[in-house]
Amino acid sequence: MKTRDRKGQSDKDNQSGYRKCNAGPRKFKIMISKQWKKIKPKHRGSQLIPPWTDTLYHQFMEKNPFCTLSFKYQHVKMNNSRKKKSPFFHAAAKCTFNGCNAIYTFSKKRNPKSEDKKICFTVKRFGEVTHHKKHRRFRADKYRRRGKIGKSLVYGVSHYYYSMLKQTSTEQIMAAT
Repeated sequence: MKTRDRKGQSDKDNQSGYRKCNAGPRKFKIMISKQWKKIKPKHRGSQLIPPWTDTLYHQFMEKNPFCTLSFKYQHVKMNNSRKKKSPFFHAAAKCTFNGCNAIYTFSKKRNPKSEDKKICFTVKRFGEVTHHKKHRRFRADKYRRRGKIGKSLVYGVSHYYYSMLKQTSTEQIMAAT
């Protein structure tokens, strides 16, 4: 049975502007290896060190390339905490697309040991992934990647453009025209 809103449009017509994404499983695991040394919390700290968002996001993108995340919350359990059953790490992230109500939680149950080579985080998705058909979003470059781009633009945008043009092969230039 179709329902109609005040304007007389059916539910099917309202949803035509959205695409249903195959966002993958609702629960999956991501692994972090070398980057853990950079982002692990300092002694007696309750926060991960930046760029922890980029590190988790890049691993997340391998499993779910559809959503662009904005991290809203993070907490690391302290060593002397009374809460024995709470997870070592907990973070929440929301998809930045308008109309998408997917919320992701990242968690790590136990404190990683110093000899662990890979750290496993559990990711859970709540809500459905729905994005506009022609809408695309990307995360802004931060930290080291942003610094590399900034250093290359020291002599100006046009100098950078022509230096990149020199590095481009003739086949790529001919294919673009």
